[in-house]
Amino acid sequence: MSPIHWLGIVSGFLTAILMACSYLASGWAIRRTSELNALTLLTNAFVWMGLFSAVGLAVTWRSELVSSGFWHRMAPVCGALLFYSVAQIMMFMAQRKVDASLLVPLMGLKLPMLLLLNITLFHEHFTWLQVLAVALTVTSAFLLNRTSREVTPGAMGLVLLACLLFSLSDTCLQREIDLLQTELGFSAALAAAHCTFLNYLLAGVIGVSFLIFDRRIRSRRPLLNSLPYAGFWIVSIVFLNLCFAILGTVNGNIIQSTRGIFAILFAPILVACGLTYLEHQVSWGIIARRLAAASLMVLAIFLYNFHR
Repeated sequence: MSPIHWLGIVSGFLTAILMACSYLASGWAIRRTSELNALTLLTNAFVWMGLFSAVGLAVTWRSELVSSGFWHRMAPVCGALLFYSVAQIMMFMAQRKVDASLLVPLMGLKLPMLLLLNITLFHEHFTWLQVLAVALTVTSAFLLNRTSREVTPGAMGLVLLACLLFSLSDTCLQREIDLLQTELGFSAALAAAHCTFLNYLLAGVIGVSFLIFDRRIRSRRPLLNSLPYAGFWIVSIVFLNLCFAILGTVNGNIIQSTRGIFAILFAPILVACGLTYLEHQVSWGIIARRLAAASLMVLAIFLYNFHR
């Protein structure tokens, strides 16, 4: 594999770690802050992400961004933000009752959805090893779910719908990155950064608008408690977009699915620290079975990249 391909894989693993941390942070915020519900957590996080994006865009600014075709490139920006927002609200709703160590691995179920989207929209072709890699990821997600009865049918329904919307959001992000690279000649890193900052600057405008017009969410504690989630998430999306720019959405999401392993590993550490409101204590046998199931995703990564 080439150095640039390895850069994409490393970016995917960094995304996985940061996203696992972001869902732990959102679980902490929504369970410890009575004023926060799914919508208000996202609104407050948007304010922080918009601030971070304004700074990032100022540092990496290129005048070509506002050249001809700007509004054409904004269409996937709006699509990505819309699909992500609704999907994340659904994930937050599920997090009220389901631990992150179970919820995060189940997001691997978006892999077959992305595979179909890439085949139908972009006419991509996949080898049988790559299809097998996607199947292993889905199998891993189901095996993880069988280690607990905590995921109710209602929660699973929310996760599945969120996975579909996240898949559509990822597809929009890929389109946005492609336009920045082909129309403006941006490098993969610059396209990833600008894709992230443009999306979440718009999200920041929406978040501030909610804060201005809704007094109920304009309080200090919810805003501060939303900061850890926002920080982990915005950095993870930069690495996610870099991974997409190099490897594409399907391979990027297979690597990103290892966030389930990290979420599982973090769970006993949180319990040992006394944060049982965030993660329930389970036996080491269950942890071992969850890790064994999640490790199938590592095999999936190898199979998907075997031909390269």
